[in-house]
Amino acid sequence: MKDTIGRENRKLADRRCLECGKLFRPQRATAKYCSRPCAWANNGQGQQRNIASWWVDHRKGYIVGRVWINGRRVFKRLHRWIMEQHIGRELCRSEVVHHINGDVQDNRLENLCVMQYGEHSTRHNLQREHRKGYRLRLTEEQRKARSKCAKALGLAKMGRLAQGTRRRIKPNARRSLRPFLLICSRLPSKWGPGGRAAGRRTEPNARPKSRR
Repeated sequence: MKDTIGRENRKLADRRCLECGKLFRPQRATAKYCSRPCAWANNGQGQQRNIASWWVDHRKGYIVGRVWINGRRVFKRLHRWIMEQHIGRELCRSEVVHHINGDVQDNRLENLCVMQYGEHSTRHNLQREHRKGYRLRLTEEQRKARSKCAKALGLAKMGRLAQGTRRRIKPNARRSLRPFLLICSRLPSKWGPGGRAAGRRTEPNARPKSRR
């Protein structure tokens, strides 16, 4: 087959583009379109596009994925996506979808309910068992004795005042917190071995070493 200038170096004849009807010279025997835009226009209108793809996020156990919204791929969690489709609107940032039975992969509609972020945090915090003082390796008797003595001294109120003071003052003006730190360092021996930190000091009334 001859080319435009009469050379015998062509194997494929010209053909019409299936999209625009333009006559083009194919580079391979399977070519159907004259250009990439014509190929994209025919194959990119939803025929080769997945509606949604989902997988399990192993960090927290939720089922997450990407969905198409107004021609854009958007990252979504499956339980929020199901609830948005059910109520007919997009959820606000302050709204949380709660799993009633506690299984984060059970995304049945009867297992989901919408609540505010604060209410959701309160419900989960009430179900948790917070064990205080576990880093000091204390027994239950020592932990209860510490809690009773702390309530008698009012250390919780002093701690909240200290935290609020640290936010407002400069680092060089924290000398007013020294009495509070001294009280913590001179705790009675019945609070646990070594007073404030287990195993550091044997004498209950020993003063902390000054840093140089």
